[in-house]
Order: sequence, then C-alpha cells, then structure tokens
Amino acid sequence: MLHAADRRSYTWINFDVRREMRRVRSLIGVVPQDNNLDPDLNVLDNLLIYANYYAMRRRDAIARSDELLRFVGLADRTRSRVSELSGGMKRRLMIARALLHHPQLLVLDEPTTGLDPQVRQEIWQRLEQLRRESGVTILLSTHYMEEAEKLCAQLLIMDHGHVLAAGTPRDLVRASVSKYALEVRDVALTPLRPPTAHISAAARNGAHFYFAENPELLTPIIKDYEGRQLFIRPSNLEDVFLQLIGEQE
Repeated sequence: MLHAADRRSYTWINFDVRREMRRVRSLIGVVPQDNNLDPDLNVLDNLLIYANYYAMRRRDAIARSDELLRFVGLADRTRSRVSELSGGMKRRLMIARALLHHPQLLVLDEPTTGLDPQVRQEIWQRLEQLRRESGVTILLSTHYMEEAEKLCAQLLIMDHGHVLAAGTPRDLVRASVSKYALEVRDVALTPLRPPTAHISAAARNGAHFYFAENPELLTPIIKDYEGRQLFIRPSNLEDVFLQLIGEQE
C-alpha cells in the first residue's frame, strides 16, 4: 500500500498499488541515478514532452516548466540541448522534470553520485529549499553519509536489504557512538586499546576509532599513536554506518 497525503485536507489516503497503479504514479516523481534525458530535445522540450505523460494542458505545462526552470536555475538555458549541459545542470533538469506534475512524493536514487563537491552542495540547497517551501515528501537513497545527515529528517540504514537502524541523524549518532571520536590512520601494528566504561573502540580498514562523550576522555590515548595521523572530531553518520555494518560481519 502507498500512503499519500491529500494536499487540500492534509489527511492520509490509502491506495492499492496493484489496483490503482495510475493514481499512485500520479503522486510520485522519480529522479533516477543515471541520466535518461532525451539528448535530441532542448531543455524546455524535455519537460514539455514529459508533461504529455500526465495529460497536462500545454499552457499549464509551459507555465509549470518556466516555474521549475527558474527554481533549479536553468531559466536561461531553455533552448540549450542536453549535450550542452554540465552534469549538475542535467541533474537539476531531471529534478525539475520529476516535479512537473506536482507529485506528493519525490524519489531520488543517488542524486549527487558523480558530481563534484560544489555541484553536490548546490543540489543539496535546492532539495532543502524544495522540502522547506513546497512540503513535498522526499525519499532518497545515498551512500554519502554527509548527504544523509544534511538532508534527511528520518533515516533508515540498510545492509543487504535489512534495516539495521532507524531514527533522526542525531539520535542514530547518540545511540550507536558517543559524541566525539578519535580517528587514527595508518595504525600499523599498534594494538587497539580495549574499550572501557566510558570509551568504546573499533578497528576499521587499517584505522582505529575511539568514541567518548567528551574529547578530554580521548586525549590520553594519543600518546599510544605517536607519529601517526590522527584527529579528534564530532562523531558522524559514517561512524554509525561503519559500526553497524561491522556488527553484521
């Protein structure tokens, strides 16, 4: 069953995906990981042709396309061919296309894979603005923990189809690891300190990690790793992910 919110009443309505497939599809916008824009069409026509799938009147489709192209920062590229766009522009155009029919659920599969850090930040800003201003529900899959931490109000961490943990980014960090981490790279043969009542420890891919509620508890460990690359930092979702995946091995 798909549970979708009615925009006017903000109540929840159930749809059976087997019997009401067309209705369900009308509620969902999808941005796939791989570019599937039509290279033979320009930016605007990619949207207008797509609007035909939802039986949008041409006047409405043009108005909506203009609105979305302004939102994603492509208003000055309406006549550009897809081949003339950068990778970030193509991804923004795909997001605009997915929003064309006013979906209530936007599904994004690895939305920033293959993009450089500056473009990734730009996509994040657009998605955050979309969530804040439109109220559309965003469901995304990502391997970038920073992306999940910045964009997601609720998270599911999955491994081979199994849910390992669920909650807000902050709650997951607090439940799985403590507030601060000491990360030591290139540990060579240095043994991992055993955990204590206040410090947890983990070895991952040639690195050692220690977690504690405050950084003062971690500083005495530094003397064990003289000459090694190390730093104390706030714990993050990547720590949570590695901790949970390690527990499954």
